[in-house]
Amino acid sequence: MQQMRKMVSQIYEHMGDETSRNIFSYKLLHSLTGDEKYMQNIVQESSVGDELERMVGESNEKGMVIFGVGELGRWFYDCFHNTSWMNVDCFVDSNKGNESYGGVPVVKLDKYGEKIYHTLILVCSWKFHEEQCRQLLEMGVLDENIIDVVEVMYRVRNEKQYFDLPELKVGNIEEVFIDGGCYDGINSMQFAQWCKGNFRKIYAFEPDRNNFQKCEKVLYGIFDKDQIFIYNKGLGESEMTLNFRKDDSGSRFTADGEDMVEVVALDKVIKEKVTFLKLDVEGAEDMAIRGAKALIQRGKPKCAICVYHKPEDIWEIPALLLEYNPDYRLYLRHYSLNGNEMVLYAV
Repeated sequence: MQQMRKMVSQIYEHMGDETSRNIFSYKLLHSLTGDEKYMQNIVQESSVGDELERMVGESNEKGMVIFGVGELGRWFYDCFHNTSWMNVDCFVDSNKGNESYGGVPVVKLDKYGEKIYHTLILVCSWKFHEEQCRQLLEMGVLDENIIDVVEVMYRVRNEKQYFDLPELKVGNIEEVFIDGGCYDGINSMQFAQWCKGNFRKIYAFEPDRNNFQKCEKVLYGIFDKDQIFIYNKGLGESEMTLNFRKDDSGSRFTADGEDMVEVVALDKVIKEKVTFLKLDVEGAEDMAIRGAKALIQRGKPKCAICVYHKPEDIWEIPALLLEYNPDYRLYLRHYSLNGNEMVLYAV
């Protein structure tokens, strides 16, 4: 226990700003207790929360309703109901009415009346948000009065994740980027935009064969082949072959995986100085970092690493980075409305 306290204290001291310290504290408590109130606090601190506050603030003269009292609608209310910008008149729902949630009445959509045309509507549904937005537009509700909460989340994540931290600076030399878990190649393209084309090489790793082929088609169609190196391999601490399961929610290494995938250590593959390391490898981030020990010790690359796949990631991954290079300053940012898409930056 004393060793754990010492480790947590060291990580906390290396956090670079108050937002990061808050997110770290809340995520640590959430990992240890499972209490969702801590995750709700993180969502308030997230880039998605900031963007929703900005959008709502531009329409603050209107009343506000949450469209949908399902899982996301209730979670959204729990996350933001005590913020300065959230002032909900009621929930509206296509199928439910004559009840309440959190002391807020639920009104059936067809009973809400003419007020629907003069109210800011926050559409909250994981599965049916697009359908609900179309429904409102067909009713004659103005597009400017509709905020699709899930679409905002996707937009913020796609625009900001991995590259939005102001402390991330483009180097004086050409950047060398590792895209660990390159999926469809979008992060490699975002990297090239972030550094304004000032890069020498991109090393991209993707164990899923279908995603790898997509990346080849996309990235080789954009970049010169002497700039981009794409590997149909996973990342780990050493060379090995592991069971791999393909899954729409995130393919991963698992003992019951039906495929076999080759895993490599970054230190064995890349011999030049790396300037930027991005890892989103579905729970194998700690193994990938151990396989990049020399790269981290020798070159202190900027890092953007996911720390949400396993509860212990929030302390094990920053502790590992600091073990390999104690000069890092650490930052945490969150890019979703749930427990996913938390990124640890190290600079």
